[in-house]
Amino acid sequence: MKKKQGKPADATAPPAGSYSPNVSTGRQELRRQAEAKLKVKPKGKASPVTGAVETQRLLHELQVHQIELEMQNDELVQSKAELEFTLSLYAELYAFAPVGYFTLTRDGTIRRANLSGAKLMGLGLSDLIKKRFGTFVSLSARTTFSDFLDQVFTSDKKESCEVTLNKDGPAPFWVLIEAVVENSGGENELCYAIVSDICERKQAEAELRHQSTHDILTGLYNYGFFMEELVRLERGRQFPVSIVMADVDHLKEVNRHYPK
Repeated sequence: MKKKQGKPADATAPPAGSYSPNVSTGRQELRRQAEAKLKVKPKGKASPVTGAVETQRLLHELQVHQIELEMQNDELVQSKAELEFTLSLYAELYAFAPVGYFTLTRDGTIRRANLSGAKLMGLGLSDLIKKRFGTFVSLSARTTFSDFLDQVFTSDKKESCEVTLNKDGPAPFWVLIEAVVENSGGENELCYAIVSDICERKQAEAELRHQSTHDILTGLYNYGFFMEELVRLERGRQFPVSIVMADVDHLKEVNRHYPK
């Protein structure tokens, strides 16, 4: 007796257990959309073997599969366009950020920098790449920067320091550097640094410090500075210390008639 043949297996059906529920649902939805598109497609010339059920079924499966591939290709093209737009936006944000971005090696060599960073340093990008950041730091602050860089590559958290750069001007050019090591791959050969201009803040701090230690009318050191100096002398100087005190007659009248 001939064994009863079962229903042919669906050529597009995935092996049992090889797809998660979400993937299976996505495949079903894709096939549903392909089937719907196939129904509205104009039919071609009739095949000589249109009467063969198996041939018709295989032809149908091929047509559905072709539509599925076309739909997947359309999605890939759209995803590529979206990714290219995102990368372009990221590059623009990186280049024109309000702070300087730098990628440094262990010895401080600049691997990458943005336009804001180059402007902050007063140089072009070509003058920065492959140069050591420490060469742009003022001589008096290079030890501070070197110690900071060592700390960055031995720490797993963000480190920061304040240094002055070699830039022309009547006052020191202060910057704040915040950096964190790159941990991808566990090699820790690069760090990402943000460099910000803090000249205005430093100027304000200096002004406040001057006001706290000087008399507004005369411009001379005040009582607060005198007491701080006594404490400092006790800690860091050898005695005896001589103190000279002077009394100025009619100082109040002089200040009234000759204001600063």
